[in-house]
Amino acid sequence: MDIKLKILGIVASLILAALVFHLLRKKRLKESYSIFWGIVSTITIIIALWYNGVIIITELLNIESPINGIFFIAFFLLAILSLYFSVQFTQTSRKIKILAQENTILRGKINDLEKKINKLSGN
Repeated sequence: MDIKLKILGIVASLILAALVFHLLRKKRLKESYSIFWGIVSTITIIIALWYNGVIIITELLNIESPINGIFFIAFFLLAILSLYFSVQFTQTSRKIKILAQENTILRGKINDLEKKINKLSGN
C-alpha cells in the first residue's frame, strides 16, 4: 500500500474517531452508537496500518482481492447496522403507539372531569 494512501486512511480514521468523541461529549450521539463507530474507526486504522493483514485474511477466506474483502466486511457491518436500526425503529414505534393510546385515555378522563366540574359549578 502506498504511504500516501496509508496516511490518508489514518487521518480519515482519526477524524472519524474525533467526530465520534465530539458528538458523544455533546450528547448528540448515544453511547451504544459510539461503540459501533469506535469499532469502525479502529478497524479502518488497523487496515491502514496493517494492510498485509487484510491480504492474509482475504487469502484465508479465499476472496479474490483484498478490496473485495474490505467491501464484504463493510457491507456486512452496514447490514448489521441496518438490522439494529430496524429493531430500534420497531421498539420506538411500539412505544409511540402505547403513549398515543395512553394520551387518548388521559384526554378522555380529563374531559370527563371537566364536564363534572362544570356541572358541579353550575355552568
